[in-house]
Amino acid sequence: MNLVKKILVVHGDVKMKRRLVLMLADAGYDLRSFVATEAALETARVEWFDLALIDAQLAGTQHFEFVEALKKIQPTVPVVLVVAQLELPLIVKGIRLGLSDVLPATNDLRPLLRRVNSLLRPSQQPAPDDEALSPADLAEAEAVLQVLGNPDVGQSSDPFNTPDLRQELLRGAKERAMLEAKVERLDHEKIALEAELKTLLAQNADALRVQAEFDELSSQRETAATAQAVIDQKARALAEARSELARERVVLTAA
Repeated sequence: MNLVKKILVVHGDVKMKRRLVLMLADAGYDLRSFVATEAALETARVEWFDLALIDAQLAGTQHFEFVEALKKIQPTVPVVLVVAQLELPLIVKGIRLGLSDVLPATNDLRPLLRRVNSLLRPSQQPAPDDEALSPADLAEAEAVLQVLGNPDVGQSSDPFNTPDLRQELLRGAKERAMLEAKVERLDHEKIALEAELKTLLAQNADALRVQAEFDELSSQRETAATAQAVIDQKARALAEARSELARERVVLTAA
């Protein structure tokens, strides 16, 4: 049974928010959209989301205040930061803070939808070789190949001062930052697992020590019970001897 995935959309631009909501709703997602961060956080306290699309301006490009507030309420929710234009420092910082991705919200929202689908419906995504490229993607790839194949193209002042090359560099930097963030997360998970293992070993040692103490107490109780049985037996024998002595005394007194 496939449950409908729920997405939180928080964007300061009403028109862009509406475009995102219409696109995602048409793709079959359940949406909760907000312009105000306070209302979004209140909803996040009572509803669980599978993904959050957050406007970079609302998130705070310096400190990501809204993302941090949302993560305190729902620590595991994947967050995609929506930006007007890709900027390398913002991409690197966002990914290092654990964001799932940083994507531009342009006139063509299909790349953003593909990324959302890849996060929420990975089993339904086509293989990369089978995925059709849009005319815009083909044009961009063609322009990059032309620049790389002809050193004289676009190099009048700066060899990297072309939109296509800057886009490629940003993509490469984003992938590298994602890999570095993944390695960092794996290191943290390794440290956490090692700490958990140490805790389990300590708990196991404590359990063995408690069991040994319990066994010793049980042995002491058995020894005490055996000694008590001997004492009780001697007490009965002494009581019988006293009774016999009392009867003999009565017989002697009567004689």
